[in-house]
Amino acid sequence: MAASINGFVLAAGEGRRLRPSTLVRPKALVPFCGVPLLELALSQLQRLKLGPTVVNVSYQGDRVYEAARRLGAASGMDVRVSHENELLDHGGGLRKGLALLPDADHLLVHNVDEILDFDLSRLVEHHLASQAAATLLLVPQRGPLTVDLEADGRIASFRRPHGEGGYTFAGIHIIRRDIFDFVPEGPSSIIVAYEKALAAGLAVNGLAVDEPVYWSDLGTPERYIRAHGDIADCALAHHPRLRQAQAEQARRRNEWELRGVRCTGALGLGEGLTIPAGTHLHNVVLWDYTKLARPVLYADGIFVGDDVPPPRPVDDARRPDPRVFVSLNLDPADTAFMPLQKQGSGRRYCRLRSGDRSLVWCAYSPDRQENAGFSAIADFLRRLDIQVPQVLLHLPDACELVSEDLGQYDLQRPATGSACCARWRPRPRACMCWATRRFGWRNCPCNGASPRGSTTGNGITSGRICWVGSWTSPISGLWPPRTTAACAANCSNSPRCRSTATCRAPT
Repeated sequence: MAASINGFVLAAGEGRRLRPSTLVRPKALVPFCGVPLLELALSQLQRLKLGPTVVNVSYQGDRVYEAARRLGAASGMDVRVSHENELLDHGGGLRKGLALLPDADHLLVHNVDEILDFDLSRLVEHHLASQAAATLLLVPQRGPLTVDLEADGRIASFRRPHGEGGYTFAGIHIIRRDIFDFVPEGPSSIIVAYEKALAAGLAVNGLAVDEPVYWSDLGTPERYIRAHGDIADCALAHHPRLRQAQAEQARRRNEWELRGVRCTGALGLGEGLTIPAGTHLHNVVLWDYTKLARPVLYADGIFVGDDVPPPRPVDDARRPDPRVFVSLNLDPADTAFMPLQKQGSGRRYCRLRSGDRSLVWCAYSPDRQENAGFSAIADFLRRLDIQVPQVLLHLPDACELVSEDLGQYDLQRPATGSACCARWRPRPRACMCWATRRFGWRNCPCNGASPRGSTTGNGITSGRICWVGSWTSPISGLWPPRTTAACAANCSNSPRCRSTATCRAPT
């Protein structure tokens, strides 16, 4: 008799790492390329003609329940909903939902926030042929890389240090029913159950994806936004619904560009948007019916479908948006609010201290383009291994961000040239010296005894700060790069630069 295979979408999570976006919408209904994540996951399971499929719900469960039933009716799928009064983790949620599938021999499980362009029938066939207790899809060379395989395909370890394993679990797996003998009632991890099954001698295998495919875990705002850029030019072979959404995103982007909206970076564009001509969108996702009132730069953020209000004044009376405290798990009553001595042009900086945590909050005016692009610039610098404060939260609709607190170190008054150079250099390969007063970076010790530098027609002043490596502008037109022989000479003429070996002639 043929084995009975049923589907299961893990959709109960709140999506805490996606806050504050998930304060207004559960993770399962967050759109990717304009389509709810739950719809994308169900569309992949529908293609396999499985038996009834379970969706588990908890956070804002009524909304996910209605969406699951509606999607099931529209697609002809038998979708059943498992309600969790408390989050049961993946193992506990699967065990509870299994009660709705009394005839299931195997469950094909899909995490709602994982996007993978892969033929899932290959996973099913491999699993049945190997007679394994569980088979997990693994992707190489991407993600945290915490999984290792034995030569025979069995999982050797789920808990290798980040970056030291050969594979990352892609969030899609097929499970034989007897695995649930290792899953206790209540909250529990399916990975712990797998480890117990391995110890008992059962086969828990991995199927490595052996060809280039698109995969993304959308668990954080940074990855969620970036994935919209990564998917734009991918040739999707096994995800028809996402391919339709991909084409629609390209159409919408072109339409807004024709209307005078500048579109750069990764973009997700919903329906019913209001965007005035002259607006610049860079690395943003706009959910359905978002209304942007002013033609300014909107960068590195998620807009959740509301009217974006005019910015509040950046003055001494300004206090953090309430979402700052909720998103970062801070108690407003126990959080000290201390203005910093130095402020910025159109920016207000304050320290937020709660217990042993210290963060830096900034409110900014979007009228200055570099203020709105601060988060994008910080992310770009960190990708070059430059030690800059990490932006922990960005509220582009409120014009606020929160970054980590690196202490009292003042780049404008460094103790020694070597300390400054060591702090700011990523790799001593090629040199680009540049700075601009607009960003407030002045008098880097790398300048040392060299001339103050020459200002180009674009407002870029060379010889003020050392930069290592060639690069491209994070926001086109905002930072014109300069890599010239004169620039390298300015840096190499500085005794401090030579003494710390920070800069080298271009290679």
